Amino acid sequence: MVHWSLTPGGAMLSRALSFVFGKIIAPANAGGMKEWIAEHCGMFAAWSMEAEQRLEYSQLFAEFEGRMSAVLEDFARSEGRTAADIASSLAQLAEGSDGRAARSVQTLLRGLDYRKFCQVMRDRARDLTAEMAELQAGAEEAGRHPQPTEAWGEAEAAAKDYK
Repeated sequence: MVHWSLTPGGAMLSRALSFVFGKIIAPANAGGMKEWIAEHCGMFAAWSMEAEQRLEYSQLFAEFEGRMSAVLEDFARSEGRTAADIASSLAQLAEGSDGRAARSVQTLLRGLDYRKFCQVMRDRARDLTAEMAELQAGAEEAGRHPQPTEAWGEAEAAAKDYK
């Protein structure tokens, strides 16, 4: 029996994962969400699923879902198919495998999960804060004082609230 990843459905899943996650990390001028994430991640620095969920989290998640729907539609068009066709193929792949394909399909779907979205945004806020601290330390050593962008400032302020 052929391994699921070598089937047409497995190859399509691999392309879908690459396409979707590529759009998440790509800059806006390449149709990606890099700047959008940087702009909004600061408010998630102290996020915890156990804490009260702010309305802003839900609003940004709804915007993210809309963006992701557009990305999935773009992927479907790039495959010469509809989003419904892609979803059907993924479901068939997940059902017909030994479980590993189902886990890969779940990886793709987790990108549309509220908890995962908030975790990614929180982690990105922490990463940006750490990057800014490194830049500031390097600039201070060189006798310069960098001017953070608004997104950096928001991430830094939110991270201070987290501590």
